[in-house]
Amino acid sequence: MRWLNLPLILLVCGFGIQTVHAQLQTEQLTLTTSDELEISAQQISNGNNAVLIYCHRLLSSGSSFDLNSFGSVFLQEFDVITFDFRGHGRSEGFSTCGGDEVLDLSAVVRYARKEGYGRIAVLGIGMGGTVAVRQAALFGNVDAVIAVSPLGQPKRFSPWSWEMASKLSARLDYARIPIRIIDGTRIGGFYLTGSPANLVDRVSPIPLLIINGSDGEYLNSKRTQELYERAKEPKRFLILPRSEDPGGLLNGKSANSMINWLREVLPDESSQEMVISKSSSRLPIPIQDIELRGDVVLPERTIKETVKDTDKEATVLNEQMDRIKEEAELLHKSKGYSLSHVSDIQISRDGLLSLEMEVDRIHHLVTEGNRQATSEQIWQELQTEEGDYYNSWEIEKSMKKLSRLSAIADFENRLDRNADRNTLRILIKEQRQWSMAPTIKIDNFDYFGGLSFSLNKYRQGALRLFCSSLVGLEHHNLLYKLSVEKSWLSKRSLSTRFEFEQFINRRGVLDYYFARQEARERGGGIGASYRVSDNFIVHSGLLRKKFAPVGGDEALSVGEGIINSISLRLENRGKLLQRDNSAFGWVSQSFVETATKNVDGDYDYTVIQQNLYPQLILSPTHVLSFGMHWGRSWGVLPPQKLFSLGGVKTMPGYGYDAFVGEHTFLIRSEYRLKFGKWLGETSRWEPLAVSFLFDAGDARMKEEPLEFGDPHLEVGIKLSYASVIQVAIFKSLGKDRVDPYIYFGWYPNIFLLKS
Repeated sequence: MRWLNLPLILLVCGFGIQTVHAQLQTEQLTLTTSDELEISAQQISNGNNAVLIYCHRLLSSGSSFDLNSFGSVFLQEFDVITFDFRGHGRSEGFSTCGGDEVLDLSAVVRYARKEGYGRIAVLGIGMGGTVAVRQAALFGNVDAVIAVSPLGQPKRFSPWSWEMASKLSARLDYARIPIRIIDGTRIGGFYLTGSPANLVDRVSPIPLLIINGSDGEYLNSKRTQELYERAKEPKRFLILPRSEDPGGLLNGKSANSMINWLREVLPDESSQEMVISKSSSRLPIPIQDIELRGDVVLPERTIKETVKDTDKEATVLNEQMDRIKEEAELLHKSKGYSLSHVSDIQISRDGLLSLEMEVDRIHHLVTEGNRQATSEQIWQELQTEEGDYYNSWEIEKSMKKLSRLSAIADFENRLDRNADRNTLRILIKEQRQWSMAPTIKIDNFDYFGGLSFSLNKYRQGALRLFCSSLVGLEHHNLLYKLSVEKSWLSKRSLSTRFEFEQFINRRGVLDYYFARQEARERGGGIGASYRVSDNFIVHSGLLRKKFAPVGGDEALSVGEGIINSISLRLENRGKLLQRDNSAFGWVSQSFVETATKNVDGDYDYTVIQQNLYPQLILSPTHVLSFGMHWGRSWGVLPPQKLFSLGGVKTMPGYGYDAFVGEHTFLIRSEYRLKFGKWLGETSRWEPLAVSFLFDAGDARMKEEPLEFGDPHLEVGIKLSYASVIQVAIFKSLGKDRVDPYIYFGWYPNIFLLKS
């Protein structure tokens, strides 16, 4: 008989489940962050006065929140708000892997406060846990934080190797572009101070629950344990049964543990309201005007509009004043003034609200751990002075500028509060003065791998040494390179450079174009660069090289002998902004090289090149760019110094070195049409662009006059993704027509196919 009742039981259970879900109200939201990005969010309401904000992990989205098993436990007592971090899902912008995402969470918290939720808890997993800890420390306007595996890493990796792999994945196109194509996540960079370890001690007095899985193949709980030890009370550390994936920690069992902890640490608002109602019977007074006193760091209009909306639901005067005080303090904390409070509040009988704010100032500035970067340089980058109001977010944001100083590896800030003196400490961790690292060199079609050694690389103004020893991965070629550099740091910086190099059977670029060679080459040079202004740089140098042929294509012969030359290069960059998001920019390069037979030189020649690259940005969708090159040479040049025209970087419709000469010209025009306007910023195909190109150029020997009336012409069309992945077809025009060429590849590795 019990089996006969099973269909009826299932029907009743199914009806019950549908009834519970029918009570939920779901609303799609679009929130704006303080840096003007639109964030996609979803509010799931069940009539509760408390809300849980869910922060997803990296390469995920707010839709990963499970409403059936995990989320259903919370919906009994909490409404839920999920959202997509910047660069994820339907939200705008690019991910910073835990840095500026605190602004996204702050926008959601601000919305929850406006909705009238009395208690706000934040649950973050992975990167979301990092953001939850950082946001609570910087702004302090939430009531509880749950961070699930905020520092999780594969156990098979060391912390150093995992951090290095994470940074490279976030900074290099070789990793970011496949992630965007496959997953749709738009990664823009790696936030240097993104670790919550630098801020976790400031979360207190907000209750903090840190959760990690027991050590398994994936998770390593050691770093999470260290994070817990740096935190202050109230805090708790919970280790759940082994899970190979941080996402596996969110289940019905862990949800019960989380909600039991929330019941312990979050106040019961009903009991508070009862105490308030018994403490005073005076009715609230309608606010007619507001007088601000003390430290007024926010616009008065913002404060007044926020405070006026807080007394609408108050039933007694004490409740009204408490709500105004709480709202004013939360407003300041949401703007980064985490150490601010209302020191005095009064309401007169005629409705005049007198509100006095007190915001902590910075009385003393201290730097620790810096030996190479001076304190003056650090404070100049931070633009912070004694006497400034303490704004945790503004300081955190300005600290990103410290990454400009090459001597600094990591940093954090700490505020020591005393009775009458607040000291802001910047704790610096500097780079080692020497380093060894594996090195890969990609020189067009040639690949080298080996080791490099650097001395004083991160020491400001010191004499720097760079040397590398590489072995060709395809042709078993050897490459040795030694470079010594000295820089003087000033507004008009000057740097000198000495370089010695030896290539055996090297194949690579010798000139501005695609001239290739096979030779034994060794030589050295000394050079100097002087930045006259932000837009103008002068480079000069002395060069000595010796070439010896080792075989190869006779058409690409190498002149044997010694070259002693002096060179001068002038570089100018500029940009003019126009109306309606249009702009005009340019890069101009002038190059002169003169070789002499004095001492033991074998060649006597002069080479002049002029390159101009103007670009007109018509709109975010349409870009028109040009490239113009002109070159002339006199004297006796070795074959490898002759100009060549042909190849992917010049006229792809012709083969390599299709035209070789002592003087050359090239004009290139490109009209690029981006698809982002129609596909939308959040689409994984937004970086797609199609380009229409037209080239004209020629190269001649000195006995052949260069006639501009009869150039070699070609047209082409190119499809590119983020200007890195490229597929193009070119067709030559005129009497010297050749078959169409097709090339594709991952820039700068281009593979040429002739159809």
